[in-house]
Amino acid sequence: MKHHLFTLLILVAALAAYFDGFKASAGTFLVLGGMLELWFWLRAASKPEQPKAADQGV
Repeated sequence: MKHHLFTLLILVAALAAYFDGFKASAGTFLVLGGMLELWFWLRAASKPEQPKAADQGV
């Protein structure tokens, strides 16, 4: 669940950066938004890490 929540927060940050970049014509925010969106899609396409048996105390 934490994986999905963090991924959603990345998407919200990307959208906020895009909005500020378009509003202020700031290229830095547009680039930041693009990088955050790329990170979002990479996380969304990957499977969340499964805890290892050693971590569960088995």
